[in-house]
Amino acid sequence: MVLVVARSLAYKLVNTLIPAKARRMSHRVLIVDDEPSIRFVLKAVFEQEDYTVDVAEDGFAALRKIQSQMPDLAISDLRMPNMNGFELLSVLRTRFPNLPTIAISGEFFTQKMDGNLLADAFFQKGSYSVTELLSKAAELLSSPPKSVERSQASSIWAPTGDAQVMLTCTNCLRSFPIETCEGTAPAKQSDCIFCGVQLDIQLVAIGTASSGSA
Repeated sequence: MVLVVARSLAYKLVNTLIPAKARRMSHRVLIVDDEPSIRFVLKAVFEQEDYTVDVAEDGFAALRKIQSQMPDLAISDLRMPNMNGFELLSVLRTRFPNLPTIAISGEFFTQKMDGNLLADAFFQKGSYSVTELLSKAAELLSSPPKSVERSQASSIWAPTGDAQVMLTCTNCLRSFPIETCEGTAPAKQSDCIFCGVQLDIQLVAIGTASSGSA
């Protein structure tokens, strides 16, 4: 009888604890920093707490990671080569407004930014503890579930008639020129010269489309 009661209590305890742990283990964190030592330490810290962790060395690398797996939380340094943290946070806020973000920097201070930093939290390097960072991450992730999904980039429509047209990448939001010489197929693909993502492009002859049909 005692064994049966013990098993029953253990079963209830397991069912109480496992779901909470499983929910935490399902959270994926993306850490973006150009310093390998910072990436290594933060990755170890979050993995110790059973988070799944991806790392990237700059904004472009972060966007490539997001193309393959959407994170639940992004933590980014601000000063990085190629695409810095300010640009990355701006892209994330535009494309994934429900994705929680944390900015970390050793050179910039929130009081000097006039509230223009597009992040949900900010930590000054060297002035915060691991416990504080983990607590803020848990706080941002504990809010009601939000629909953060990787956007499916649709075709980009570009006018013909000029030798070149400027396209804006739907992934990194940067613009670059492409050739549209005569005889180019109306549908083509081009890689973004910044982040490398492949874009589907539909070339349209402006002013020649038929407008008489209803």
